Order: sequence, then structure tokens, then C-alpha cells
Amino acid sequence: MEINIIKELPYVDYLEWLDEASEKTRSDGITRLMVCSHPLVFTMGRGDRQNTNLGLESNFENVKVIPINRGGGLTFHAPNQIIFYPVMKLTSTYGLNEHLCMLAKTFQETLKPNINLNYKRNPLGLWYQEQKLASIGIELKRFVTRHGLAFNLNRIPIDHSLLGELNPCGLSATTYTSLEDLGIKLDWQQTANQLVEHFQTLTKTKL
Repeated sequence: MEINIIKELPYVDYLEWLDEASEKTRSDGITRLMVCSHPLVFTMGRGDRQNTNLGLESNFENVKVIPINRGGGLTFHAPNQIIFYPVMKLTSTYGLNEHLCMLAKTFQETLKPNINLNYKRNPLGLWYQEQKLASIGIELKRFVTRHGLAFNLNRIPIDHSLLGELNPCGLSATTYTSLEDLGIKLDWQQTANQLVEHFQTLTKTKL
């Protein structure tokens, strides 16, 4: 497994890494993992192409809206998040459902000492009671997984009123919360390292 941990990675740089990592994994079968955050950016998945970026450009100066081929709808990324991008080759025993569960369990196990997170398939993500802390969006390209899970570690640096009628992943912006908003403050780097450790343990068990 090749592991990269970068505290703040521009989204366009991540996309370059993703294309290169995907081709390598398709060829050699080695899992490649990027753990990072991004400067504020909005991405538009396949599930929300009818939702335009009207209002975003006027409300958020110098913030890009990037269409990508993952599942899901409009999602924002910001430095408050930990984003987990495993590039993995699917097999007859490790398919999309197993991959989604693996992503969710990695975060559930890592954060269990602090909070019990629920994994929901509809709407897809990690939840605490009625509030969403993580969004999941996956693209499959020739049996290789792309994109992953974005978790709100610290307070979301966005004024919800600026989102207007745009609903990230089909939900009101007020549905989203963070560990910090719930009174839990964790170090970004330490949490990233713990996530990698749990992911390595789970993949050794399941793959």
C-alpha cells in the first residue's frame, strides 16, 4: 500500500494524483491512499448535474465549482475536513458494497472512543443522530475505485445562508455538522494517522 498524507492539497493537484494513481493501481493492483484536506472548493457529482452553480460564484469569491464523475451531488470541501481517498482494484470478493462499508468502518472504528457514528445508505454517509458528518462519493473506472469520503472534523467554515437554495448532496446545509460543533476537538494529523492504521488493519482482514 502506498500512503500519502497531505494537510492541505489543492483540488486540481489531487485530480492529477488521482489519474496517475488509478492507472498504476489498474496495472499493478497496489492500493494507493491519499489522506488530505482541500482549500474551499465545490464539486458537482453525477447525481446533481441538473443543480447549477447559480449563486455560488457570487456568494463565494474565487471559489471554483468543479464537475467530476463520482456519485452524489454538490459537495463542498474545506480545510476543516479529513478526506480519505483510497484507490483500490475491485475483485470478485471485494466489490463496491464492500468498499463502501470499508470506508465507513474505518472512520467508525477510529472515532469510536469519541462518538458512535451511524452508516446510512440513503442518504449515503456517516451520521450522528439526525446530523451528517461525512459524505461519500465513489467513481468506478475500469474496476478501480476513485474519490472517497469527506469527514467534517472541525467547524464548517461556511455561512449556511450563503448557500441559498443549493443543497449539498440533496440535503439542507443545516443538516451538516462537525465533531467540533458536537464538542469534540481532535488533532488533524493524529486523526489522519489513526485512520490509516485502522484502514490497513481492515484491508488486511478483508482482502
